[in-house]
Amino acid sequence: MAYHNYIYLFLFLPIVMIAYQLCNKKYRYLVMLLGSITFYLLMSSKLIVYLLLISLSTYVIGLGLSQSKQKYKRFLLCLGILIPLGILTVFKYYNFIGENLNSVIKGFELTIPYRKFIQPIGVSFFSLQAISYLVDVKMGKTKAEQNPLKILLYLSFFPTIIEGPIARYDQVIPQLSAGEAITYSSLTFGLQRILWGLIKKIVIADRLDPFVGSVFKNVDTNGGVVILIAILAYTLQLYSEFSGTMDIVLGSAEIFGVKLPENFNQPFFSRSASEFWRRWHMTLGGFFKDYIFYPISLSKFNRKLTKSLKAKIGKRYSRLVPTLGALLLVWICNGLWHGAQWQYLAYGMYYFVIIALGMILEPIFSGFFHKTKINRESRILDGFRWVRTMVIVNVGMMLFRSHGLSKALSMFIKMIQDFNVNQIVDGSLLNKGMDIHDFGIILIGFTIMVVVGFLKENHIQIRSRIAQWKSYLRIPFYYAAMLFLVIFGAYGYGYAIVELIYANF
Repeated sequence: MAYHNYIYLFLFLPIVMIAYQLCNKKYRYLVMLLGSITFYLLMSSKLIVYLLLISLSTYVIGLGLSQSKQKYKRFLLCLGILIPLGILTVFKYYNFIGENLNSVIKGFELTIPYRKFIQPIGVSFFSLQAISYLVDVKMGKTKAEQNPLKILLYLSFFPTIIEGPIARYDQVIPQLSAGEAITYSSLTFGLQRILWGLIKKIVIADRLDPFVGSVFKNVDTNGGVVILIAILAYTLQLYSEFSGTMDIVLGSAEIFGVKLPENFNQPFFSRSASEFWRRWHMTLGGFFKDYIFYPISLSKFNRKLTKSLKAKIGKRYSRLVPTLGALLLVWICNGLWHGAQWQYLAYGMYYFVIIALGMILEPIFSGFFHKTKINRESRILDGFRWVRTMVIVNVGMMLFRSHGLSKALSMFIKMIQDFNVNQIVDGSLLNKGMDIHDFGIILIGFTIMVVVGFLKENHIQIRSRIAQWKSYLRIPFYYAAMLFLVIFGAYGYGYAIVELIYANF
């Protein structure tokens, strides 16, 4: 049951809303828990046992961390991390590890058998949330929860279970425990955001899916310009789908007065690869920063390493080496989190190399601009940095979407060798699952997204302003938006159901 599904929008969510509003404030979190468990059972059925196991272990070990002596806390934390990480590894990485080990031990009379596992929905997300909770309890940032049902609610909360955001315990449970009633304001803003998310998901992302799938699947039969447009289309598709789903998710939670952390902050206004990742999938980046990067870069070992390297390579680079080591592990984890394939690991390494080179070469660039007196903040350089970042991002998206590293390489070569602008007008674009009308709708939707993004980037509160309009303007606007979704949405006869992309990660 995806978030853009009719059952979720017109049956499940309204039922939970009514039950929540009718229930006593003290017990409203139980309504949310019951709704979350029902939501999960409708999708993953028996696999809920793993969610329950991780919830139970997280609750018990969290209590242990709060009550045990300091010398036992490290062991308990390792055990608490090992359980969700072990379950995640078995379901997500067993066959990947087995295939690669089999290629290494080939010739020996040993083979690791292939296993066909059905991955529990959301395991990549609630496993990280369980780990973040335990680390925060151990570090004294969060008090251990005494109520096991609230731990289960934290990990199973239905708006976050499929695609995130990866919320911290203190960001969710206090709001759910408060049990604030649904108000006109919370309902208005929640439904606003859900509608905007549906437009991005159904009108733009789902309409692009057949075109993107066709070109990426048949690279050899497509020209360079078609391939380039397909790469750009995939970038738009992935952003529209993921950010659109986040809008539906955050809007759903907002109806109940729960403000979840944002996952996107206009990433395509970025001027560097590192800035892009500070704006894209922000909660995943925040998890890696707080629970991998900082603990490693600030560890005793790295402090000693910095001190020993200072005399050999200087103050700046002695600090940079441990930082790059921690950054390398972050990008390995980032790549593998997205999937158990070499292309995802390569995707992580791609960004590591780019960001690391930027850090290493920064003194050279600074010296160059200082000597030449060139203004680094000039509009020309700012525009260049934006174009450079978009090239980096789209090459990364090509690597991310391709069916393997060899396919990505052949796609890149074909794009350069067979680049002919005539492919835009000779009909090459129109036999790939989209016609001229589809491209027109995409252009309209893209333009709306750019305008909205520009306004948000300039801190203009669009939703608040719309909510303050007079009813004779506001109500027709809402009807027009819904009509736009109904008329131009890619659903019904002739369209295949497009599953949530990030749900597979």
